[in-house]
Amino acid sequence: YADEEQRILATVREHGTFGPVEKEYFHRDGHRVPIMISGMLIPRANGDYELWGITQDITKLKEIEQALRESEKKFRNLFEESRQGVMLHDENANFAEVNPAAAALFGIPKEDFEGRHPAEFAAEFQPNGERSEVVAKREIERCIAEGTARFEWTHLHSAGHEVPLYVV
Repeated sequence: YADEEQRILATVREHGTFGPVEKEYFHRDGHRVPIMISGMLIPRANGDYELWGITQDITKLKEIEQALRESEKKFRNLFEESRQGVMLHDENANFAEVNPAAAALFGIPKEDFEGRHPAEFAAEFQPNGERSEVVAKREIERCIAEGTARFEWTHLHSAGHEVPLYVV
């Protein structure tokens, strides 16, 4: 605690301000209160300086951060352990991440999917007779516009055989 205070005071001496800095204060009833504090030196008429600080109780923020960490842990576990192939896409419709089940389904290491477009792993034509690039473009646009898309899709396994899928 003392080292942190000395760093803050050194920053104030050098720049005239500090923060925002996260700290914990003790409430008068003894429980800890996470805060965000910022401050500045204010010159007085007599040439001295006062250190003014603004504190904000960030208890709710910390609770939300903890809930987010717990949610991410649950999602990560579900994603990694699912027997269903799960493929996440980035804003360019390229694969951002795939789970182990998806990688196994296509016989391709997880790392080889990242940054690549789904059409790169597809058969030339899809079950409806259209070229894969055309179907991919249309279904991705529909998913972005409507928030979901369901369609049949044929991927190619690394061994060369087709893998029929129903994309949800």
